[in-house]
Amino acid sequence: MNVEYTGRHFEITPAIKKNVETGLHKIKKILGGVFEASVILALEKHRHKAEITITPRNGTIVGAAESTEMVMAVGEALGHLEKQALKHRARSRTKTRHPKDVKNWDLATNVARNGVEDNCISFKLRAKPPRCTWCPRRIRWRCIR
Repeated sequence: MNVEYTGRHFEITPAIKKNVETGLHKIKKILGGVFEASVILALEKHRHKAEITITPRNGTIVGAAESTEMVMAVGEALGHLEKQALKHRARSRTKTRHPKDVKNWDLATNVARNGVEDNCISFKLRAKPPRCTWCPRRIRWRCIR
């Protein structure tokens, strides 16, 4: 895990580095992979801003916070980043995978059609009647033209 620190009008102390490292270690456990991180700490008048950006496999995740003290801002940014990492992990786990060519795949029999249409005649008993252009309201089990 590479971490790049940038301080804008602010000197980065070892305590803040340790705080960031422990928070990123928790996020590394959640995402389960190697990623690069960029930490930008800025001081503007009385505002302390912390922006932490990580780049896992599928895009970037950014956590930003603003507070009166830098330690609090870093903690809030890490909390925001942790929530986003949990969402990212849940989203990647719940994605369903489909075959590339769905048009030529019969989902009822789980067999490829080989380009032959059956003209809306269904011989298998299904939970819902098939839909076709002739009877769009699913009135009949078979289309008889």
